[in-house]
Amino acid sequence: AYQSPKFDEYVLVIEGSVELHHAGGVTVVEAGHGAFLPKGLRVKWVWPGPCSYVPICLPAFSPENCGREDEPGAPLAKTSESMETLRQLHYKATYPVIYHVALKERWEAAEASGETYYPPTFAQDGNFTHATADPHKLIEVLNHFYKREPGEWICLRMSIEGLAAAGVQTVFEATAPVGETPAIDFG
Repeated sequence: AYQSPKFDEYVLVIEGSVELHHAGGVTVVEAGHGAFLPKGLRVKWVWPGPCSYVPICLPAFSPENCGREDEPGAPLAKTSESMETLRQLHYKATYPVIYHVALKERWEAAEASGETYYPPTFAQDGNFTHATADPHKLIEVLNHFYKREPGEWICLRMSIEGLAAAGVQTVFEATAPVGETPAIDFG
């Protein structure tokens, strides 16, 4: 599949070869050689056979900055679905802990009863509990979504690993509405 990365990339081929298809033609990089791909270059990598190579991306590769396009009908191309899987793995490795704010009274009531805590908009939000990976955004989140709710608030710090062990799936996504309150815009 074609991609237009937002990073410069150096490619060093150790074994085999890779074909780099771009608007200027095809560049074949053989074992023992390398190539430079400037950021923004629309390129498609094609491996005619087994190949071992080292990509060096500046800044580092991430699913967000690789600019990969879908290629319908190409069985070996990375699809949007496979890129989303890669994105989720990247987030979970980058953010091993997430944060959720709750009214202290609700949290303590759930703890005292031994029942599972669910936020009040859980069902309305599609059986989903919102959290953030960036604790610096919590005050902004509280002011945006909860400033009309009086009471003392607590911050729950949850590890992705601990949630997975409890059977809770963690999905990283863009900001979303909470109940009837529209999503926050972090610019």
